[in-house]
Amino acid sequence: MTETTPQPAAKNVRANDNDGVLTAAHFVLEKFCKQALESNTRGPAELTKLATSFGINRSYRTLINALNKYKSSGLASLKRKEYSGKGESRSFSESALIILQRHYVSSLVMKNAYEDMHKELRSAAVSFIDISTGEEFIIKNGLLHEHPAELQGLTLPSSYSTKFIEGIYRLPGYDPSRIDNNSFELRVGSYKSACRYLGTLDVNEPALFYGRYGIHDYRNKRQHTMKLNYSHLLPGEYIVGDGKQLDVIVISEDWRRVYRPWLMGWYDMATRRYCYELAVHEDSTSIANSLSVAIQQWGVPQSVKTDNGSSYKSGRFQEMCRFFNIEQKFATVKLARAKPIESMHNIIDNLLKSAVGYTGNKYVEMPLDTRDRIKLAIGAQRDAKKYAKAVKENTGFSFNIADPDARLKRSKRRLMHISELKELLESKFDEYHERIHGGLKEDKLGRQAYNINCKDESVNELGEKINCPNGRYLYHVKQGFKPVAAEPGIVALYASNFELRTVQLKTGINLANGEYWHSKLSGIAAQRVVIRYTSVGCRNVYVFHSEELQKVRERGQLDKDIMDSLKFICIAKLQTIIDYNDESAYKDELILQRAEEKAIRDALQNNASLNVSGVIDPPQSNIIQLTGSETDVQVIKQAESEIIEESKPKKNKYKDVDLF
Repeated sequence: MTETTPQPAAKNVRANDNDGVLTAAHFVLEKFCKQALESNTRGPAELTKLATSFGINRSYRTLINALNKYKSSGLASLKRKEYSGKGESRSFSESALIILQRHYVSSLVMKNAYEDMHKELRSAAVSFIDISTGEEFIIKNGLLHEHPAELQGLTLPSSYSTKFIEGIYRLPGYDPSRIDNNSFELRVGSYKSACRYLGTLDVNEPALFYGRYGIHDYRNKRQHTMKLNYSHLLPGEYIVGDGKQLDVIVISEDWRRVYRPWLMGWYDMATRRYCYELAVHEDSTSIANSLSVAIQQWGVPQSVKTDNGSSYKSGRFQEMCRFFNIEQKFATVKLARAKPIESMHNIIDNLLKSAVGYTGNKYVEMPLDTRDRIKLAIGAQRDAKKYAKAVKENTGFSFNIADPDARLKRSKRRLMHISELKELLESKFDEYHERIHGGLKEDKLGRQAYNINCKDESVNELGEKINCPNGRYLYHVKQGFKPVAAEPGIVALYASNFELRTVQLKTGINLANGEYWHSKLSGIAAQRVVIRYTSVGCRNVYVFHSEELQKVRERGQLDKDIMDSLKFICIAKLQTIIDYNDESAYKDELILQRAEEKAIRDALQNNASLNVSGVIDPPQSNIIQLTGSETDVQVIKQAESEIIEESKPKKNKYKDVDLF
């Protein structure tokens, strides 16, 4: 589709809609004239006083002229005469007006537009006539040179002028002997008349708007929005991704820093479902992590649409799309409606307006409650105002917390922890997925829910629920849809966060207020490990260990050699809290513990040498380097299959035993 740039249209300012037309003011003036003639009012004071009583504010000379006209010709003489050239600009030629308006649209400065118009005409004309003096100048190299009669045909004099005044430009082809030279003469008015003309231009005129704000704003605000139907797509066939920095400040996982998190989200166009990943920065790694969340929840998509940022065209995200054969599409630059996920950002803004730590935006000031919580976090009253301003101005804003154990962890006046924000978003999005969606109601499939003649049994069964995200997905499942699943181990190779942790003897690994445990972790208690996980609050984390890792004190010291030396240990599971009197869940957990004890006794009885460290020795792991080594995948898949077998024991020999 070819886009056309709006062209300026010449306007005329000399025409008056009241020319030759009687108005209410003329009839009031008629009453005044009748009264003045009947009472024989004379003198400036008396005549002006009588005019004021009729609401007429004109000079004495104007009133006398009106009386004389009325005496001679009556009411018809009071109306303005219609111009013979009505609708035409008398000071500018039509071609000169078009050139003037074109330069004004591009520069938006009246003086510059007037001068540029003169310069353009001088580049094409051969001479210029000053109307006020009748003096003629010849034009050479854009300059006006004096052209007296005695110098015609001789070398040009050295004196010249660059003044921009009212006059007439004569174009090549002008012939004094010709009767009609209008097509070879362009009349240019004064600068004041140009200002009067340009001042009447409509600010919202397409050409002026285009010149003032550019092509991107013109597309977003002036062009018609196309409505697209996505109801024929399958879930996961076409998803749109984008990142948004939330208008809320939270405390980091380690309780040491306050920052504004990024929400890396994906929007399924077929069902309007939304999934996300919280990140500290918007980079290729965080984008790949968010895509892994989408793959785990929805399956492998066919195509994804993102903006043109460098993070979407390189790094881990691009490698992930290439491996899973996902087609990448890129949105039009600076066109908001090209990414439907932008509308989802408005929904998220509304959901967080009442959240703790809301920062406000360019339309809403920061709440006083948030300022008080920042004061508590930084522990300095004098700097609170400075930090509150920096939150809104700097997208990379963050600051460290002083003594968090003493003031923050047990305080109800603190900011939200990152894990608490995730819980809040989960509850908000659960409500969103069960709510009727306006976009789904308007598409072809959504209208069938209200059609009394609909023959689709699945639509009739679901009813209006088909117009909520979960209901739309359920409809496709009833139609036989099955998502394309991916191995979690392979997904972890390409998209997972990693952290440095120390293994605790009893609780295992702590991450985002959750505890992850596996029996093999007891053999490396009090040692440092690297854990890889797809998202905060995930069910499983992948644990890696090496001797070189024990020399590292913090994550920033991890280099390529240390990462290459890591060996896969196990997949630790998130430990859940069992409700009291939930005997089924309690027995299942107890069965797994008894099975672990039995395996240890059998190993001791058979004189098996138990590997105290619990470390499996697979081939060297390149999982950090994203090479997709087949040996690493097989080890991880074997560990995953063991989890499935343990969680679903084939034979329960403790079924009839009282475990309490």
